[in-house]
Amino acid sequence: MTRDLACVLLVVTISGSLVHQSVLAETTSVLAMVQQAKSHARQGDHAMAAQILDQAKMMAPNSEDVLGDFAKNSLAAGDPVGAINTLEPLMRMHPKVADYPYLLGVALLQVKEYEASFKALQRSLEIEPRRSLTLVALAITSLSRKQFGEAKDFAARSLEIEPAEAEALAVLAEAETGLGEIEEAEYHANRALSLASTHAGAQFVLGKVRMSEGRFEEAIEYFLRASAVDPESSRIPYQISLAYARLNDPENSRKYRELHQQTRRENTARVESMRKRAGLKESGMSPD
Repeated sequence: MTRDLACVLLVVTISGSLVHQSVLAETTSVLAMVQQAKSHARQGDHAMAAQILDQAKMMAPNSEDVLGDFAKNSLAAGDPVGAINTLEPLMRMHPKVADYPYLLGVALLQVKEYEASFKALQRSLEIEPRRSLTLVALAITSLSRKQFGEAKDFAARSLEIEPAEAEALAVLAEAETGLGEIEEAEYHANRALSLASTHAGAQFVLGKVRMSEGRFEEAIEYFLRASAVDPESSRIPYQISLAYARLNDPENSRKYRELHQQTRRENTARVESMRKRAGLKESGMSPD
């Protein structure tokens, strides 16, 4: 799983499509506009929800409902910068609401601000200590920082609260691969797949497990399944390239190495564009 796709799984979304002025004219109150945006959210139409909420923000710039839904819609639409700009003032206005530092942490993770993401998520956990989604988000942030023991702890704590959570199991399995705990990683990845049969992160972990066992053909099968679900990941074609190299297949190894490099460039450009919009320095980090 890519970090960005993992984050999407953590976001309570609202969404919407382009709205005509006649529709806006019929909206008689901010509350009605919020409800209208939520309706479009359920239909998966981000653009309409965004424009409705933009209008609502102009009418009620300090409304918690409007700002909160705007931030959620921004994340659902793949615009973490819009979410960050909205959530920071929301946290100041409502410092005891766990949702806002949680969503801010998810947004910061998407622009590779790992330390700031971790701090925001910790703040959310302080407010609401037994929220499993926050613990999973902290585990993902820890994985991004290569803190595998820390990630394992957060994922395990999440599973104490929600034992049948595929995302937590997959993150736990990835942390265990980082710690060299191969048997445990395989067990937890298979548990994740029993709950979500196409989970990209679990497939990726099983590919890594097979690589460690020298079973390269099987590893490639797992990686290809992961890539079918998560085609924007650059780390998956990298592993496929390694597997083909172990099989003395230079043509396929080169093919997937080039795909890895292309996907990495595209992901880097996307992340750096978002960071520039947010006024952040170039990350200099791997996009995947």
